[in-house]
Amino acid sequence: MQMLKTYFLLYYILFLSTRNITNRRYKRIIIAFILVLALVNFLYGFLQVYYPDFSLINVYGSWMYALGFVGNSNFFGTLMAIAYSLSFGLYLTCIFDNSHKGIKSYLFKIGLFILLCIFSFGLIISGCLSAYVAVFLIYVLP
Repeated sequence: MQMLKTYFLLYYILFLSTRNITNRRYKRIIIAFILVLALVNFLYGFLQVYYPDFSLINVYGSWMYALGFVGNSNFFGTLMAIAYSLSFGLYLTCIFDNSHKGIKSYLFKIGLFILLCIFSFGLIISGCLSAYVAVFLIYVLP
């Protein structure tokens, strides 16, 4: 129940950052915090699936999906869907922004693409159908 409250707080912070915070620096800090939180959860979920002896949260029976620190594969998949959509939006913004050129911008684009691939893999190992549907709707709905 505590993690459910944490994710509702995460959704609220994301909504608040897009609605009320006008300073771009603060928005970037909040988005970076969400992406780092999702990346840490992904790493732990990856270790749960591929190295079951490492897991602090026991995976019983044939339930072989990643749980992350949340303890529920649905919440893990939802976090991966949120992180995927944020990294996808940042990646598209960087690709179509021609004002920044140079090696730093190129490395940032590569880093965002790697994050996009990581969160895609996180969606797969979560086994959460609702997260798949959410990502599908991101592509379908404008």
